[in-house]
Amino acid sequence: MLQYPNTQPDSYCPFCGVILHYTPFAPIKCPFWFSAIRAVFVKGTASDTVALTGVGYLASRNILRAPVDSKSSCKDENPTVDITLFRTSDSCWGYGFHDACWRLFLACLPDIDEADIIKPLFRFFWSTECPRFSIFSLGHDYAGATEMQKRSLPGEPFKLSLFFYADPSYVPPFEDLKDLASTSQFHAQGVEHDYSSTPRERTSPLENLPVELLYMVSSYLSLKDVLGLRLLSRPFYRLLAPEELPQSFWKTRFMVPHEQDFIFPDFTTSQEDWFRLFLGVDEYLNDKSKSLPGSKNLINRKRVRGLIEPIARLLEVKIRIRGQPYGVRITPRTKYEYVCSDSQARQQLGSHLRISRIFGGQLASQDYQNQLTEGCRPVEYMVARFPTRTMEPDFPNEVRISVVKIANNKYVSGIRIARSPPAAAFPSEIGYFMPGETIIRLPDQDEIRTLEVVFSATGLRGIRFIYSSGASSPWAGQFRGEGLARGLIQLESSAEYDIIAGLDYYKIIELGLVAKNGDTAEEPNRIVSRLWSPMVPNSRNIRITPLRPSLNVRPFEPIIDMNFAGSNGWLLPMLKRVVVHMVSDFQSVVGFSFVFEKHTLSLGKTGEAELSAVINGPGGERITNLQVLGYEFRYEQRMRGCQIGTNYSRNIVFSAIPRFPHLQKDSELLELPKNYSVTGLIATKDADDNTLQKLGLQGHPSKNHSSSESKRIRDLSQELRESQVEYDKVFAVTINVLTQGDFCTYAPFESVRRITASTGSEGRSRTPCNVSGLRFDYHDEWHCPTIVGQWMNELDAFELDQGERIEGLTVWLSTESCYRTVNPVEPGRVIAIRIDSSSKRHKIFKADNVDISLEEYKQQQYQSNLRENLTAISWILNGTFDRVRAVIQLVNPAIPPPILIPQHDVPFDQAQKLFFEITDQTSRLDKLVQMVAHVRNNEVLGVSFDYQSGCRKSMGYTDIPNLIEYSIGLTDYEDILVFEVEIWRERIIRIEFETRRSNGDPSSLEGTRKSLFRSPGNKGDWTSTWCATEAIAAKMPVKQALSCQYIFPEDAKLVGLYVACQEFSRIGGVFQSMDI
Repeated sequence: MLQYPNTQPDSYCPFCGVILHYTPFAPIKCPFWFSAIRAVFVKGTASDTVALTGVGYLASRNILRAPVDSKSSCKDENPTVDITLFRTSDSCWGYGFHDACWRLFLACLPDIDEADIIKPLFRFFWSTECPRFSIFSLGHDYAGATEMQKRSLPGEPFKLSLFFYADPSYVPPFEDLKDLASTSQFHAQGVEHDYSSTPRERTSPLENLPVELLYMVSSYLSLKDVLGLRLLSRPFYRLLAPEELPQSFWKTRFMVPHEQDFIFPDFTTSQEDWFRLFLGVDEYLNDKSKSLPGSKNLINRKRVRGLIEPIARLLEVKIRIRGQPYGVRITPRTKYEYVCSDSQARQQLGSHLRISRIFGGQLASQDYQNQLTEGCRPVEYMVARFPTRTMEPDFPNEVRISVVKIANNKYVSGIRIARSPPAAAFPSEIGYFMPGETIIRLPDQDEIRTLEVVFSATGLRGIRFIYSSGASSPWAGQFRGEGLARGLIQLESSAEYDIIAGLDYYKIIELGLVAKNGDTAEEPNRIVSRLWSPMVPNSRNIRITPLRPSLNVRPFEPIIDMNFAGSNGWLLPMLKRVVVHMVSDFQSVVGFSFVFEKHTLSLGKTGEAELSAVINGPGGERITNLQVLGYEFRYEQRMRGCQIGTNYSRNIVFSAIPRFPHLQKDSELLELPKNYSVTGLIATKDADDNTLQKLGLQGHPSKNHSSSESKRIRDLSQELRESQVEYDKVFAVTINVLTQGDFCTYAPFESVRRITASTGSEGRSRTPCNVSGLRFDYHDEWHCPTIVGQWMNELDAFELDQGERIEGLTVWLSTESCYRTVNPVEPGRVIAIRIDSSSKRHKIFKADNVDISLEEYKQQQYQSNLRENLTAISWILNGTFDRVRAVIQLVNPAIPPPILIPQHDVPFDQAQKLFFEITDQTSRLDKLVQMVAHVRNNEVLGVSFDYQSGCRKSMGYTDIPNLIEYSIGLTDYEDILVFEVEIWRERIIRIEFETRRSNGDPSSLEGTRKSLFRSPGNKGDWTSTWCATEAIAAKMPVKQALSCQYIFPEDAKLVGLYVACQEFSRIGGVFQSMDI
């Protein structure tokens, strides 16, 4: 559907799906056929008098200006009226369509007066959903028109070369068609046989028929079937050759329901060459280049004719029957209480009826007078007898179900139960009855115990009966398809029932039973009390929790069965992982996947973000509770995620970083009774975007309580979430995409035993060349395994010994230059990850075809140092990008952290540091003796410090190919007076120092200049200088405008250098207080 901000949506023809073109001019000035529009309309909401306009035009996107006289056009000077389209109005309102489509519609109903058509047609539109008051929903996409229509500007269609925009009312002259047929190749609706070859010798009983009778029989078959008959025998091959078939046969090809019934020729013409006309039309339809004049018109005419035909047949039957619905009329007071006004029926029913069980579609309230945008609306309610057993031995024991086809969908319109003679005052039939009923023969000795019904949002689609023996009847109507839900209406053997139906003008939209023994409505937590999708669970021992959020209750809200543990939970000991598929903050959960030892069960859709949690099913861990996390805004609740609890005292949170924390409103904890095990979830789906709208639990009685005993383990990932999420709210801005949520995942580095990597997968949010996530397993059995990022395809693993620590984390990201975020950081996806351990070992996780030495990948690096440890990993992700960081904590929180100058904001506040003095393994002081710059293409990519002990500490790129090392020596009796860095396009091109002997004159402002690296060619666009005193800063030469000077803090000394973990070019000094 076409949508434009702050504009009225376009209106579309309900017959053909092409736009009702808005033009400020009358059709006489507009060349487009789709600007000439009619409407069926009424005046006001209370009127029942339907009229047809003449040919008019749209004065605005939903206002038709047309003559009142249906024989007139706005080209004539006749009185006009303004009609509001597709929504009610106190003045004139109705339903618009193209004049060309209207003429085709009338051609489909040649034997019915126009005056008899308009009221049933109006009621058909009034009973059909029209989303956004724009285009009718009839179960199809108008044979491609909905998808193909694209617009350049509001109100102006483009690509008029598409056949959808060809006038379907135009048919080329028959003589032109027949002239083309003489040289055309016979296409025969796509049937291609090699008629030059002789079929093998065989005979058929049909050969004994007279030729005239054979041709008459053939006229009822499709052309494809007739040509297929030629292969039965040699005589048939000759008699049924296209050129041998009589003109009477080819004439039937233009009649309903044959291949060219969209032409509507004049059948009274006796001299017409129907064979040549058929060939000519066939040639036009198969004109692949669409170059023949009128070929697009015929193709579109055939399309529109096919769309109109089901509507025309439905209205034809409705007009010819002219009947009222069967049953006794009743009036609803509440959902479960109805009043009967019929005096004779009240003797059997009573004045008030109490409904025991009832299901329906997405019902609009009875006082809703506007056009339906979804679902259906009741016009009246009827009640009838429902005998569950045969009352008279000589009476037919059957049920007749009337099924009506509305466009592409089938609905149940009436039910007639013939198990006893009909009572005059109270019949056993209800609804509308159309020709061609489905007859269900009922077993003589069985009673009906259950009605299984299939509903969609628009009404009752199918029904079958389940008997006391357990057998069931065939289905009547439609029972498979998208958007369908099933329900069970159960009957007690000792009770007597009446059947109740809510009807619109064409079908049953609500169905239920009245129990005469006073039975009441079902308990809401039983499975038989709700509609289910795709099927009602088989087990009757299932218990379900309430669905949350509890607001926004809809009439048609089928429960999606997400049973993941199998019958009675036999798969629970094999559950290894739970995956929640998510999209954003407000459109959160779209599906779940449950990973077992040998298979994966996916329920719902695959989301843009896949959040995983490891479940130790073999060890006895079981899901025990659920909490729905939500927002409440203007009395509407939306699910933003969920929290799953287990018997291991874990509470696993699946949600995006909340953008509106002040609107958060989470549900209560949902739990089943203690003697039940959680074997699945239940959910409802949002009608608009297919996200899951509500969640709950389902479970079976537990047979073995010892296998799921409670246990307490440490899930540090959730503790990290609580402590780090506020920081990551700001950090996540670096990857933020407006329509996607940002999700945080965490894993601690404490006591890690194994790290396993995952790569992406084709067709998912991460590709095979991306590292999509990491899994951490721990030595301590009280630590639960944790996954960060997204787990897709296992790559390889890195084993760590007991006591071995993670001291380095390096991440390589692809850069996506087409995206820009609030911060000057290019978002990307993870290409590779390096883990460094305290045992001087490392592991790089990457796909085989990835070269991390390329400049196109951006490196981010985190390292432990003598004062800080890496304690955890934070992996933030959305449907497009990743951002990974380490959680850094002080070794001794009692010692104040070093001072960084300059201090950067998130995400550049985290830094890796190199100190001029460190301690060796024996706790002796180890002093810096040499600085090394690692350079490639005149850019400093890394810096290393060499110490007296021979130890080297590094930051940045130091081990990739083609690096050149530049170094300067520093002695322990030198003080740094000046530290200067020059930047060019976020690249370090110069690092220089000015030093002075420690025992020299402290008042001296002069020192020895030492250049670690200076690019010979480039001149920087930014210079940063750090000076020991203001006096030294004053004597420094003036630099370019873009420069900064920093003065060493008082009572602090320069103890090292730092670079931002996220951006190597953000370099600065590390200072420590003299008091420490």
